[in-house]
Amino acid sequence: MDRCHSAGLRHTFFRMTLLLSLMLGAWQVMFATCGELRITSLTHRDQVVNPVPIRATYLKQSCSASALQIFVDAVKQSPDQPPPNLSADLVLTPGAHQIVVQAVSSSGAVLMKAQPLTINVVSPPSTCATGNACTGVVNVWNPTGCPTAAGCAWQETVPSGNFYVDAKIYSQQPNIAAVQVSLDGIEQGQAAYGNVSFTSFHSAGIPISAGANHLVVVQAINASNLVIASATLYINAAGALTMSNIFSGIDDTNPANWRSCNPGLPCFSSLRPQPSAAISRDGQSLEFFANSGQFAQSFWFYNWVKTFKSGLPAGNAPLKYVKYEFDLHIDAPPAAVNAPQALEFHVQQSSEGLIRNFGFQDTYHGSQMWHAYDKAAEASGDSTIVRWQPVGIPFAGLNATELGANVWYHIVLEFHLDSSFSPPVIRHDAVTVYEVSPTAAPPVRLGTEYHNAHDAAPGSASPVSSAVQLDTNTNGSQYHVWIDNMTTTFMQ
Repeated sequence: MDRCHSAGLRHTFFRMTLLLSLMLGAWQVMFATCGELRITSLTHRDQVVNPVPIRATYLKQSCSASALQIFVDAVKQSPDQPPPNLSADLVLTPGAHQIVVQAVSSSGAVLMKAQPLTINVVSPPSTCATGNACTGVVNVWNPTGCPTAAGCAWQETVPSGNFYVDAKIYSQQPNIAAVQVSLDGIEQGQAAYGNVSFTSFHSAGIPISAGANHLVVVQAINASNLVIASATLYINAAGALTMSNIFSGIDDTNPANWRSCNPGLPCFSSLRPQPSAAISRDGQSLEFFANSGQFAQSFWFYNWVKTFKSGLPAGNAPLKYVKYEFDLHIDAPPAAVNAPQALEFHVQQSSEGLIRNFGFQDTYHGSQMWHAYDKAAEASGDSTIVRWQPVGIPFAGLNATELGANVWYHIVLEFHLDSSFSPPVIRHDAVTVYEVSPTAAPPVRLGTEYHNAHDAAPGSASPVSSAVQLDTNTNGSQYHVWIDNMTTTFMQ
């Protein structure tokens, strides 16, 4: 939950050896809602062409913001613009730039900053595949591949089966009519956009077989079917994953091994999760009870060391791919159907002096959108930077019952590590939520649109953990969540 920094509470980040590792650091809970500031046109670490489009929106404001401001490399750009919307197209010199958008009060006090974005301004290639001049660039967010078949240190290995391509395209003019993707020379589909100058792209599932150096090409085409921007990358696909890469039944572990915060901390929960056979999918689930009080949070985490006593297959080498999935049932008294403020889930790893937080939040109130957690913003110490940042996916309001029966949803959260940057970038790839009981619905994967790339943050904690956090609303209404079939698929 993003709150006005002047009323903030920070979590204590305590270690497993003497204090307990909270893993997420500071999952902010604050008592005065400032609103939500989002940049919707640019993404951290993207390559961009001139003019650089800067679009931002300030929603649900209640801290009397009088202006929105743009800073490029710490230099203020004129003019200020009144909230809630900001729009500017800037011509910047080639090279790296930091973009900051902030909301200020009438006195000039900074109320909130969106995620600081580092972008690289480039010129398009002189000639595209169809012989015409290129006007733009393609950033492939997911997967992370190598520019040539010779390979590279950051080449991603995706699980075999279906994989997805997520990308962002920028052009010097509004001529992006469609985007298409091919695998090993065979087109896999395209999406139409109607002549825009920037857009995100999310493919449908693309079948891929085990093997090395699969060729992926993403192209933007104009209304005359000419290529105006493209990206080429090579990825690997794994064979059948073994159980050493799939941690299943996390909800069936000993509840005593699920740790919470100590009394007196702002994430305190007085109850450990409890096994439940009465409400379950496979005969036993784990029940979590949100009882932390008004506008507060209950947090639990499971240290993988309890299961992987000899360590992960590749030791504590960085996780390069994470799929965190589970079945979920939520219940609350009829008078407290809006009891959840937010539901939060993460897998976190501490390795090589960096904390890699693969976390998503389903926000019920305010913007009603899925959010990604920016651990680097927390580590910066700047309390005005939004910690939970919207990713452009509408929130999932989960019903408790349907036709008198408990409703269960399956939730899939996908991430991967982009090591082509230093420090590496955590890519928050997609969210999938669909009902599995009593009515079965088809899964629909929603790729993130913005604020989906965050630098790994310096620090240390438990090697690897899974976590669940339940936030209560301003009335402190209590509610329960049951989780079953909790599984993490990972690649190192």
